[in-house]
Amino acid sequence: MALLLSSVFVLSNMESHLESVLMKNQAREASLRQDLLERRSAERETGTLGELAQRTPEKLTAGARLSQLSNYAAATPPTAIWTSMKLDGRQARISGVGPEAASILSALAERFPDSQIRFAESVSDMSDGRQSFVIEISGPDE
Repeated sequence: MALLLSSVFVLSNMESHLESVLMKNQAREASLRQDLLERRSAERETGTLGELAQRTPEKLTAGARLSQLSNYAAATPPTAIWTSMKLDGRQARISGVGPEAASILSALAERFPDSQIRFAESVSDMSDGRQSFVIEISGPDE
């Protein structure tokens, strides 16, 4: 009889322990479900923002493209003259002449620090002392 009572006591303790473990697991599951819902909501928001970040100049409105050109022009020293400008995707190509091509490149790089700005072709010295240049700008701040 003592063995039977002892077995009942052990089984009762095991049942109590298993119920406790089950309750903890159910609480953990509920917490994980809530985290999942919050992450899905955040992913939807991030996805929308990601789509906006991927917009390229040809997908922008005419006003946005004009603003982009205006920003480049404002960053270009007044002594430089553009001879052509081309927007292609996330890249801009500016051809022009000026007294010092390196200073023009530096001014653009200072204004658009997150963009990649480089000479696309060799700088050429002109007979009147000016330099001919072609600069490419690519990056997020176009």
